[in-house]
Amino acid sequence: MRKFILKIVVCLALLICCFPTTVRAANVARVESSGFEYATLQEAIDAAEANGDTVYLLADITLEAANYVSIVNRSIIIDGNNFTITYNGGVYDSAVFVQAANRNVTLKKLKIYAKDAENGIVVTTKCNLTLENVEVSGGAGPGVPDRALFLNANTAYGTVNITNSKLEGNYGMYIFGEYMNINVNASSITSVDDSATEDFAAIILNGYNDYYHTNGTIVNVTGGSVKAYKEDGTTLSNAVINASATGKVNFDGTIVEGNVVYPAAVSGVSVSNYEYFYSLQAAINDAVGTAKVVNVLRDIEIDEFSSIVIDGEVTIYGNGYTLTSLADKAIFIDTTDEVKINNYKIIGKPGRYGIAVVNKMALLKLDEVTVSVDNGCAIYVVGSGTEGSKVFAENSDLSGISAIALWSDGCGAQFTNTNLTGVCERTLSGTDFGVIDISADNVTVIVYGGVISATTQEGKERMDVVCIASGSDNAKVYLNNETTIQLNGTATIVNIDPLNNPSITLSAQYRQQLNNEGYGVTLPPNADGLVKIDYTIIVFEVKYVAEGTTVAVFGVQNGEAVANPPAVPAKAGYSGVWDHDGTNITADITITAVYTKNPVPETGDNINIMMWVTVMLISAAGVFGVIVYAKRKKLF
Repeated sequence: MRKFILKIVVCLALLICCFPTTVRAANVARVESSGFEYATLQEAIDAAEANGDTVYLLADITLEAANYVSIVNRSIIIDGNNFTITYNGGVYDSAVFVQAANRNVTLKKLKIYAKDAENGIVVTTKCNLTLENVEVSGGAGPGVPDRALFLNANTAYGTVNITNSKLEGNYGMYIFGEYMNINVNASSITSVDDSATEDFAAIILNGYNDYYHTNGTIVNVTGGSVKAYKEDGTTLSNAVINASATGKVNFDGTIVEGNVVYPAAVSGVSVSNYEYFYSLQAAINDAVGTAKVVNVLRDIEIDEFSSIVIDGEVTIYGNGYTLTSLADKAIFIDTTDEVKINNYKIIGKPGRYGIAVVNKMALLKLDEVTVSVDNGCAIYVVGSGTEGSKVFAENSDLSGISAIALWSDGCGAQFTNTNLTGVCERTLSGTDFGVIDISADNVTVIVYGGVISATTQEGKERMDVVCIASGSDNAKVYLNNETTIQLNGTATIVNIDPLNNPSITLSAQYRQQLNNEGYGVTLPPNADGLVKIDYTIIVFEVKYVAEGTTVAVFGVQNGEAVANPPAVPAKAGYSGVWDHDGTNITADITITAVYTKNPVPETGDNINIMMWVTVMLISAAGVFGVIVYAKRKKLF
C-alpha cells in the first residue's frame, strides 16, 4: 500500500513538473503615502496623491516607446534611488512627459538612457521643475537623444532648477518658453553635434516668430560645464545658440567649450522645420523661390556696403524688429516676382532710400511696415525695366521727404490705412518734392484712409501732398473720403502742370484749400463726398484788407461766394464792415474794411442840464425873497 501511495505521489510530482510555472515579477516602484508597491513606475505615479507625493524606483527598468513615463496634473517627487530607466523609443518619442500646469515636479537620483529618442524629458506646461542628480543621455555606446531636456512654448513663465545633473544630447537644453527662470548649478550640459552643419547646441534659446520665441528667458549657469563638440570629439560646435532678442545665458565659474552665437533670422516652412542664419541676407537667399518664409529674430544694423538684395519671390516677417541701414538703399528689390514684407521697421540712410525697386517690374506688398528715411525717400521706383511695377501697403507708415516716388512709366501704388509723411528741411535750390512724388507717364496712386502729412517752411524747398512733374502725362491720384490731409508751414496739396491734365480726386472738405491754390473743383461733390480738380473752372483771388494789412486771401470759383469771410478786425472807437459781401465773385477783388467813428455816448453830466439850470434859478430867487422879507420885518 505504501509503495502504491508513493508511486502516486511521484506521478503527481512529475505531472506538476510538466506544466509551465508562472512567476510573479518583482514590484519596481513604491508610493510613499500608501506604502503600496507596483509592478510599473507608471502605475505608482498614477496612484500617488495628486497634490504632493513621492514615488521611489526600486529597480532598473526598461520601457518601450509606448510606455513612456507620464506626469500629468500632479505635484510629485520621483526618487530614482540611483536606478536607471532605459527607454527604447525613437524619433518623435519622449522618455519622460511632464504636463503639470502650475505644479511642482521633482526628479532626483535618476538615470534616463534614451539614445534613439527625440526627447529625454519634455515639459509642455508652465510648472516648477527640479532636477537633482539626474542624468539624461544615451547611456553606454553611440547615440544620444535629440534633446535631453525640451521646454516647449507652453512652459512660458515657468521655473526650472537643475543641480548636480548631466544633460547630454544633440541639444542639452532645448528651450522655447518665454520669460522663464532657469538655474543650473554644478551640472554638465553637453551637445554632441552630428549634423553636417553646426545646427545643435548645448543650450539653445530658440526663436522663430513673434509667438515662438524665448524673449525674457534667463538661464543662469553656476559652476559645472557647458560643452559642444562635433562627433569626432575634438571640433568645437555651439555651446550656446541664442536666437532670442532679450533672453540671456549667464555664466558664473562655468567651463564653456564651444561657440556662443546669435542668429539674425530663420528660413523655414514651419516652427518644426527651419534653419538659423547669422545674417538677414543669408536667410533671404535660402528662402527665395521656395515655400520657405524668413522670420527676423532681432534688430539688425547693416553697413554702407550691405544693401539687402531681394532677387526672387520671398516673404519676410519682421516680427516688430528694426533694420537700420547705412547703405544708399536699405532694401534693393531686383525681381519680377512678388515680395512681401510684414511687421518690420526699416530706417534708411539719411538722404537716401528705404526700399528701392530698380531694374525689373516688381510686385511689392507691405503690411504693418514702417519705412523712414530722414531727408530721403521711403519707397523709390525708378529706372528702365521697372515699368508697370506695383506697390501695395496696408497699415503702414512711410516717411521721408517723399513717402513714395514713382518715376517709372505705368507703375502704381495703393495704400490702405497707411500714413504717408513728407518733411522737407532742404534749403531752396529749385527742386520741388511731394509726399506722393510722380515723374512718369500713366502712373496711378490710390489711397484709402490714413493720414497724408506735408511739412515745409519759408526758405525751404516746396513741399506738396502730390507733386507731379511737368511732362508727366495721364497721372491719376485718388484719395478717398476717409483720407486725412495735414498741411504744415507753407506746404500745399498739389504741385501740378495743368497742361498735362492730371486727374486729382479727393474729399470735398479740401475744396477751399484747392481753390486757394488756384484750382477749381467739380461741384457738387459726388455720392462719396469727393471732388475732382477741373482745369476749365476759373478761380479768382479774393483779398480781405484792413487798414493796409491783408487779413485773408481766398480762392473763389467763378460766380461763387466766399464760404467763410473773416471778421472785420476790431478798431477802438470805430465800427467796421467789409465793402463787399463776398458773393458772386467774377474777377479778382480786394475787399476793404470800412470803419465809421462811433457817436459819443450820453452821460449823467449833460442829461437834462436845462432842468438843473432852472432849478438853480428858482432856488436863488427863493433865497432872495426870504432875505427881503426878513429885512422888511425889521423895519416895521
